[in-house]
Amino acid sequence: MLGGYAKTGYISKLHSHISLLKFCETAFGLSSLNSRDSQADDMSDCFDFPRTPAGPAKANP
Repeated sequence: MLGGYAKTGYISKLHSHISLLKFCETAFGLSSLNSRDSQADDMSDCFDFPRTPAGPAKANP
């Protein structure tokens, strides 16, 4: 679950939809599809992978 590694209380800069593609390319060691995604930001600032992942959020009834 990727959401478990999201930084708590963190507000990132604005990312484009191409950033998601760049994130996947970076995470899985894939080459870029074109010049647009090769220049995109990979959204890695939004996550903290070395930490233990957070559990599911508790619902308030």
